[in-house]
Amino acid sequence: MKIRIDIVIDADRKTVWQSFDNPEDLPKWQPMIEKVTERREPDFMAGTYESARGNGVIVNHFETIGDRQTRWTMYANHTFSGIYKLVGIFFAGSIRKRSEEAMNNFKLYTETVQAEQAQ
Repeated sequence: MKIRIDIVIDADRKTVWQSFDNPEDLPKWQPMIEKVTERREPDFMAGTYESARGNGVIVNHFETIGDRQTRWTMYANHTFSGIYKLVGIFFAGSIRKRSEEAMNNFKLYTETVQAEQAQ
């Protein structure tokens, strides 16, 4: 199952990257990632996860799109195993919803940091 989600964050890419790349906070924004496999500061981070239900690859891109705005695009490829191959299609909506919630929480957090830095 492949998903792509885009979100625009009202913060410059440097601030976005600093917030995203914090190892203590990464599980809040990317709860599935267990292992970061590649990172290219400040515009790319990829990671993997494995679980009893399957495994996946998650790729994050950050792009400056305007004055103090950054587009975060998250690509995820989830592969189900065992019985979950048959019922995995039913998880698609909840996986997308959880991913969107995490991204929106990150957006709120980062825009708050940006606003505090501007004061």
